[in-house]
Amino acid sequence: MYVRGRQTLNGNDGILVVIDGLERDYGYQALNYISPEEVESVTVLRDAAAVALYGYKGVNGVINIVTKRGKYNSREISFSYDHAFNRQARKPELADAYTYGSALNEALMNDGRAVRYSQEELEAFRSGKYPYLYPNVDWWGETFRDVSASDIATLTFRGGSTRMRYFTMLNLQNDNGFIDQANTNDGYSTQEKYSRGNFRTNLDIDLTGTTKLQTNIMGVLNEFSRPGLGSDNLIPKLYILPSAAFPIKNEEGLWGGNATWDGYFNSVALTRGCAYTKGHTRALYADMSLRQDLSSILKGLGGSVRMGYDNIASYWGDHSKSFAYGSSTVSGWNGGEPIISGTFTGGEETGLKGDSKLDWQYRSFTSISIWITSAALTTTLCTPCCSIPISMIIRTVSILPITIKMQVYMVITDTKTVTLPISP
Repeated sequence: MYVRGRQTLNGNDGILVVIDGLERDYGYQALNYISPEEVESVTVLRDAAAVALYGYKGVNGVINIVTKRGKYNSREISFSYDHAFNRQARKPELADAYTYGSALNEALMNDGRAVRYSQEELEAFRSGKYPYLYPNVDWWGETFRDVSASDIATLTFRGGSTRMRYFTMLNLQNDNGFIDQANTNDGYSTQEKYSRGNFRTNLDIDLTGTTKLQTNIMGVLNEFSRPGLGSDNLIPKLYILPSAAFPIKNEEGLWGGNATWDGYFNSVALTRGCAYTKGHTRALYADMSLRQDLSSILKGLGGSVRMGYDNIASYWGDHSKSFAYGSSTVSGWNGGEPIISGTFTGGEETGLKGDSKLDWQYRSFTSISIWITSAALTTTLCTPCCSIPISMIIRTVSILPITIKMQVYMVITDTKTVTLPISP
């Protein structure tokens, strides 16, 4: 993702993602998990605007997301459901066995070499009389179906009383892939699937007339599955494998494969005979802030404390298996009939694996910030008759090891600005 295009510094193309005022930028995980239904506004900053607010972290651009919050003295309940039918936008038109064999013969003759297929074999491809010996397989059509479905359901609660506001959302999403006949195995499916559940609750509580508590919690649980590990690079294999290579299964019921094209080019076997792999990710994003109005001490004076915590973990389970494959071989023709000389076999049938592991984990105690602000502090500069309002911000950032930064900003009414750094 780019905000400034490819004109970035030091090859770093990472944008800064800020959600409700906190930086959450680990591999865009938070951006991937947030749902449109929970978003109040999105602001995209770049160049000077981003650097002025976020310093060097904003050099590649900033996406600032503000989520929805509750409303005083109201109550709203909303439910939405979306069901979609999905189709493959483009499907390649691959040559059939007769066309493939004829083109291969022509290419070999152009190179001055002997043809690969005789006229009897080409006719066998065209007629389909010997499907186990001279197959004509539409690998794309046998592997994928034309239509899949997806569902999204969202339930939200929004409202509040005189001293408390709330926004709560539950979002469920389910997407199914295009693999055909994925439920032919007993006890499991090899379909490509993605399921996700999102939960968010934002609370604003007026503890007293001058003390405000705000909490934001987002939890995510997603699960994804696909055919076993042998199904990697499935699409390139579909473009490589000719329709005349071997049948989906031979007469003995083994998955198709031969010495030239082994069984792991058999796309149907890869999507139905390799079992499945499954992964799931659990994420928690939480933050809390406490704001205190200190106008009783000094007009316009206030302070706040904020902290955040992120915990993301991804787990991977390998339940794939391997399979045996084979095909019959033809040594020649006699009286218009093919002569079967033997059967080629390869691979090995194994049971389901049961391996599982923690793939990766990310935890971050995002920050502890203490802000003290005053919009109406008055002091005397240079001469007793020159009164200047000062806005003072004292910020303490705690990210182990602890560092403390303090600055005083003096904003002069005639638009001149003076900044006085203070060392701790």
